[in-house]
Amino acid sequence: FQSITPQIKPGQKDPHAFVLEIDVQEKQTGDVGLNFGLNNRDGLVGGIRYTKDNFLGEGRRLNADVRVGLNPFGLAQGAQLPVMGRVDFFDPWLLPDRTAFGASLYSERVPLLFGNHLDSSELNLKDGGLMQRRTGVSVSLGRPLFGDFTSPWRGSLNLRAEQVGVNDLDGTPRPDLTYGKRFSATDSQYSLGGSLAFDTRNYLLNPTAGLYGNLAAEPVWGDGGYLRFSGNLSTYLTPVNWMTLALGIQGGAFLGQNPAYEQFVAAGPSAIRGWQENGGLFGKQFWVGSLEARFPLFKPVSGVLFTDIGEFFAAGNPISNRNQGLPFKYGVGAGLRMETPLGLLRLDYGVRDFSNLGFNSLLEAGQLHFSVGHKF
Repeated sequence: FQSITPQIKPGQKDPHAFVLEIDVQEKQTGDVGLNFGLNNRDGLVGGIRYTKDNFLGEGRRLNADVRVGLNPFGLAQGAQLPVMGRVDFFDPWLLPDRTAFGASLYSERVPLLFGNHLDSSELNLKDGGLMQRRTGVSVSLGRPLFGDFTSPWRGSLNLRAEQVGVNDLDGTPRPDLTYGKRFSATDSQYSLGGSLAFDTRNYLLNPTAGLYGNLAAEPVWGDGGYLRFSGNLSTYLTPVNWMTLALGIQGGAFLGQNPAYEQFVAAGPSAIRGWQENGGLFGKQFWVGSLEARFPLFKPVSGVLFTDIGEFFAAGNPISNRNQGLPFKYGVGAGLRMETPLGLLRLDYGVRDFSNLGFNSLLEAGQLHFSVGHKF
């Protein structure tokens, strides 16, 4: 609401009772505009969106978004640009027990992995990468568990049907990397997944205390069948009033024969900072642990010191190029956070090779990472 004005008036029948009147004025809940984004996978993207936060006047959310890549990093000349479009609907209180309902219709073409330095022997990459196409629809139901609607436990179910395709960066279909081996290099997939979450964070976007955990399982069938497990756990502590310690661990595994385009990839929340987010680190199983010290600098900017460790396992074996022969990869670095009307902007620089660290070799010894919101 734009304004909330309470008024207390005496009761008409009982002199010990009062009538509380609240006058509210609804704010503008619809928005149309251009938007731009920047991330390590798609580079610079631009698009147009429509958002309605109070659809039909009952707190429902409707969002339509179309984005096109403008300058992807690392893609070979002549490669197809990323294209993403989706329509989302969300009702946070479909039933009196606060059962939420969501539905999405989407279509996208995004890089799965790219970069001329990638080892192409396993996937026979051309131009150093693959492009993934997904078109589908999903519906979900979620509600609090083990108590009333204030319970920290929440369960959800998600039903998804989609067509997935994979091609080289120049658009050439790769049927050899799909289940169906069709000339169009597309597979049809259906899944019914479930998750259980526990959340006691004091603030969802920038927590300073509490615990968050999530465990999910998703059986997939169609042209092929497999089972995907994933989970994460994070906690937030404030040892002194000017600093927050955030600790998180996540992992996952595929059971069965997952296709080449279904992998855990070191990107976004699963990134090992200091390593490139171009799909060069991927696998059938993975684990990543993170530690951050978050502290204010000057409004609206804050700083972060971090370390990430983890490993991605392809075909049951760890991918090569570990740090100095260690049984895991690591990255150590620092970053900045800026609070803006668009959300919390994140910029991190992580180092993976201190022996090669120098002013002229920053991107050889480490990697810049940029996104919106905290990593975990």
